[in-house]
Amino acid sequence: MNRLIPFLAFFFILFLTACESDMKPKNGITVHRDPDLLPPLEITISPAIKEDAELVDMVESSEKAITEFSDNIERLADDAKVLIDKTNGDEPSLGDGLRLGKIMMSFVSNSSQIQKTIQKLDAYTKKRQEQGTITDEQIEAVDEIGKAFGKRMEELGKKYKYLFDQQK
Repeated sequence: MNRLIPFLAFFFILFLTACESDMKPKNGITVHRDPDLLPPLEITISPAIKEDAELVDMVESSEKAITEFSDNIERLADDAKVLIDKTNGDEPSLGDGLRLGKIMMSFVSNSSQIQKTIQKLDAYTKKRQEQGTITDEQIEAVDEIGKAFGKRMEELGKKYKYLFDQQK
């Protein structure tokens, strides 16, 4: 038993070292990214708004929220594909239905960040409009977030088109 602990510790360290190549630092935190998912979203921050710390923070949090939302959609699509393939056109079993329900609940709870981000953007825009201090550059930055979200949804639609085709 005394020899087993160092042996297991060695393989645990070896495992962590092997996984390190798939891990990328992000804001000082090391994260593992599934290579089958679309790449993280990147929204270019215009030099004209770099001084607006609140808006820059919203653009960066929007990148994170949209990427998280996209990842959740992809995981849901992958899980749904497994269930669709498993049932092969037959009526899903009660267990399959429960699994799909669990997947949907996970999707809803994990996607709350996008809703918070949209609310923050809306509040920011309304506040600036009421104060009469919103600039064209700030409006463009908010528009870029919307465009990035729309583009990501198009990418997801193309990637998972086969799921929609199977449902026809």
